[in-house]
Amino acid sequence: MARSRPASYDHKLRPGEVVHHLDHDKTNSSPDNLVVCSSASVQRQYHIRSLHQKMEADRLVRQGDLWF
Repeated sequence: MARSRPASYDHKLRPGEVVHHLDHDKTNSSPDNLVVCSSASVQRQYHIRSLHQKMEADRLVRQGDLWF
């Protein structure tokens, strides 16, 4: 089953697993910024979903329906 989970410094990657940086900054290796994905395919799906969520949030901000 495809999966992702928060990373920890003591986690040794298993064959096929990849690390995804939540903020897309590969220099930020804080455990809070890392997710271990069971495969590159899962990592791509995770990236696409997060990109769509960001685009939707940006649209809502432009409309004035969302602010930070």
